[in-house]
Amino acid sequence: MLKSLLERLRNGEGVVVEDYKTVYVWGFVEEVPYETLYFNKGRWIIERLNCFSAIDLGLGTCNCNSHPTFLEETISRKEALELLKKYIQQKQREAASAEREMAWLDEAIASAE
Repeated sequence: MLKSLLERLRNGEGVVVEDYKTVYVWGFVEEVPYETLYFNKGRWIIERLNCFSAIDLGLGTCNCNSHPTFLEETISRKEALELLKKYIQQKQREAASAEREMAWLDEAIASAE
């Protein structure tokens, strides 16, 4: 997984390292990326959501005229690798949890026959 993430970064793609934050808007669930990691021209860049009411993201009514919707910050390689490590660990936990639930459901179906 790490290799594919690093390749995506090298190819100019962003990696959403912080899971999507769920925001409730008018009774609906909206999901937006909170933190996205980029590698651009030899620099590690983290982009973070700055306005949780941004209209262009469907979060509210703010047009973000007096502030940016997202803020960018250059970070060190060490910080970038730590973010990727946490991201991979989170994805592994989610996958393990999904596998446990699928196994339980399979057992429940088998015992119901």
